Amino acid sequence: MSEKTKGLLLFLTGVLALALLAGNAAYAQDGEYLFNCLHPSPQRDPIDVSSLAGRLGTLDGKTLAVCANYNNGLYEFPEKLVLELQKQLPNTKVIYVAEMLVAAGQNTYPRSLDAPIANMTFSEFMKDPSVADACVLTNAF
Repeated sequence: MSEKTKGLLLFLTGVLALALLAGNAAYAQDGEYLFNCLHPSPQRDPIDVSSLAGRLGTLDGKTLAVCANYNNGLYEFPEKLVLELQKQLPNTKVIYVAEMLVAAGQNTYPRSLDAPIANMTFSEFMKDPSVADACVLTNAF
Protein backbone atom coordinates (compact mmCIF):
# COMPACT_ATOMS: atom_id res chain seq x y z
CA MET A 1 0.00 0.00 0.00
CA SER A 2 1.40 3.36 -0.98
CA GLU A 3 1.94 6.24 1.43
CA LYS A 4 -0.72 8.23 -0.43
CA THR A 5 -3.31 5.45 0.10
CA LYS A 6 -2.36 5.12 3.78
CA GLY A 7 -2.80 8.86 4.24
CA LEU A 8 -6.20 8.79 2.50
CA LEU A 9 -7.39 5.85 4.65
CA LEU A 10 -6.19 7.59 7.82
CA PHE A 11 -8.00 10.78 6.78
CA LEU A 12 -11.25 8.89 6.03
CA THR A 13 -11.00 7.01 9.36
CA GLY A 14 -10.65 10.36 11.16
CA VAL A 15 -13.66 11.80 9.34
CA LEU A 16 -15.71 8.70 10.19
CA ALA A 17 -14.69 8.91 13.86
CA LEU A 18 -15.66 12.58 14.01
CA ALA A 19 -19.00 11.83 12.36
CA LEU A 20 -19.70 9.09 14.91
CA LEU A 21 -18.74 11.31 17.85
CA ALA A 22 -20.77 14.19 16.52
CA GLY A 23 -23.70 11.87 15.95
CA ASN A 24 -23.75 11.00 19.66
CA ALA A 25 -23.59 14.62 20.77
CA ALA A 26 -25.94 16.22 18.29
CA TYR A 27 -28.33 15.07 15.62
CA ALA A 28 -30.59 16.94 13.26
CA GLN A 29 -34.34 16.81 13.77
CA ASP A 30 -36.56 19.06 11.71
CA GLY A 31 -33.55 21.17 10.85
CA GLU A 32 -32.64 21.81 14.53
CA TYR A 33 -29.71 20.37 16.41
CA LEU A 34 -30.43 18.65 19.70
CA PHE A 35 -27.71 18.00 22.26
CA ASN A 36 -27.62 15.30 24.90
CA CYS A 37 -25.99 16.51 28.10
CA LEU A 38 -26.08 15.97 31.84
CA HIS A 39 -27.45 18.84 33.92
CA PRO A 40 -24.94 19.60 36.70
CA SER A 41 -27.47 20.25 39.47
CA PRO A 42 -28.99 17.30 41.32
CA GLN A 43 -32.67 16.50 41.26
CA ARG A 44 -34.30 17.60 44.49
CA ASP A 45 -37.67 16.99 46.02
CA PRO A 46 -39.93 20.05 46.16
CA ILE A 47 -39.70 22.09 49.35
CA ASP A 48 -42.84 23.03 51.25
CA VAL A 49 -42.87 26.80 51.63
CA SER A 50 -44.65 28.58 54.45
CA SER A 51 -44.82 32.22 55.42
CA LEU A 52 -42.98 33.67 58.37
CA ALA A 53 -44.83 34.13 61.61
CA GLY A 54 -45.92 37.64 62.48
CA ARG A 55 -43.91 39.77 64.88
CA LEU A 56 -44.65 39.38 68.55
CA GLY A 57 -46.08 42.48 70.19
CA THR A 58 -44.05 41.85 73.33
CA LEU A 59 -41.65 39.27 74.74
CA ASP A 60 -43.20 39.47 78.24
CA GLY A 61 -44.51 36.04 79.18
CA LYS A 62 -43.09 34.48 76.01
CA THR A 63 -40.47 31.79 75.51
CA LEU A 64 -37.41 32.72 73.47
CA ALA A 65 -35.08 30.04 72.07
CA VAL A 66 -31.49 31.04 71.34
CA CYS A 67 -30.07 28.49 68.90
CA ALA A 68 -26.28 28.50 69.01
CA ASN A 69 -24.51 27.01 66.02
CA TYR A 70 -20.81 27.10 66.68
CA ASN A 71 -17.49 25.32 66.48
CA ASN A 72 -13.84 25.79 67.40
CA GLY A 73 -14.62 26.93 70.93
CA LEU A 74 -16.45 30.08 69.82
CA TYR A 75 -19.23 29.68 72.33
CA GLU A 76 -18.71 32.86 74.39
CA PHE A 77 -20.95 35.09 72.25
CA PRO A 78 -24.12 32.96 72.25
CA GLU A 79 -23.74 32.19 75.94
CA LYS A 80 -23.25 35.86 76.82
CA LEU A 81 -26.24 36.72 74.62
CA VAL A 82 -28.45 34.24 76.48
CA LEU A 83 -27.37 35.57 79.88
CA GLU A 84 -27.89 39.18 78.79
CA LEU A 85 -31.35 38.43 77.35
CA GLN A 86 -32.39 36.75 80.59
CA LYS A 87 -31.12 39.78 82.54
CA GLN A 88 -32.77 42.36 80.26
CA LEU A 89 -36.04 40.42 79.84
CA PRO A 90 -36.84 38.97 83.28
CA ASN A 91 -40.44 38.08 82.29
CA THR A 92 -39.25 36.04 79.30
CA LYS A 93 -38.25 32.40 79.52
CA VAL A 94 -35.00 31.81 77.61
CA ILE A 95 -34.12 28.39 76.22
CA TYR A 96 -30.48 27.78 75.24
CA VAL A 97 -30.38 25.36 72.30
CA ALA A 98 -26.80 24.31 71.68
CA GLU A 99 -24.48 21.46 70.90
CA MET A 100 -20.73 21.80 70.59
CA LEU A 101 -19.53 20.38 67.29
CA VAL A 102 -16.32 18.43 67.44
CA ALA A 103 -13.92 16.84 64.95
CA ALA A 104 -15.36 15.07 61.92
CA GLY A 105 -16.75 11.64 62.66
CA GLN A 106 -17.30 12.33 66.36
CA ASN A 107 -20.56 13.00 68.13
CA THR A 108 -21.66 16.43 69.26
CA TYR A 109 -22.03 17.14 72.94
CA PRO A 110 -24.50 19.52 74.54
CA ARG A 111 -23.52 22.81 76.14
CA SER A 112 -25.59 24.08 79.03
CA LEU A 113 -25.98 27.13 81.24
CA ASP A 114 -27.11 27.35 84.85
CA ALA A 115 -30.70 28.02 85.95
CA PRO A 116 -32.89 29.95 85.27
CA ILE A 117 -31.79 29.21 81.70
CA ALA A 118 -33.49 26.13 80.23
CA ASN A 119 -31.20 23.96 78.10
CA MET A 120 -31.99 21.79 75.06
CA THR A 121 -30.07 20.01 72.33
CA PHE A 122 -30.83 20.68 68.66
CA SER A 123 -32.41 17.25 68.25
CA GLU A 124 -34.73 17.88 71.22
CA PHE A 125 -35.68 21.30 69.86
CA MET A 126 -36.31 20.00 66.33
CA LYS A 127 -38.75 17.38 67.68
CA ASP A 128 -40.96 20.17 69.01
CA PRO A 129 -39.92 23.70 68.04
CA SER A 130 -43.31 24.97 69.24
CA VAL A 131 -41.86 25.09 72.79
CA ALA A 132 -40.65 28.58 71.82
CA ASP A 133 -42.65 31.61 70.73
CA ALA A 134 -39.62 33.10 68.98
CA CYS A 135 -36.14 31.97 67.98
CA VAL A 136 -32.82 33.82 67.75
CA LEU A 137 -30.20 32.13 65.58
CA THR A 138 -26.51 32.69 66.21
CA ASN A 139 -23.60 31.39 64.19
CA ALA A 140 -20.09 31.53 65.55
CA PHE A 141 -18.14 29.35 63.13
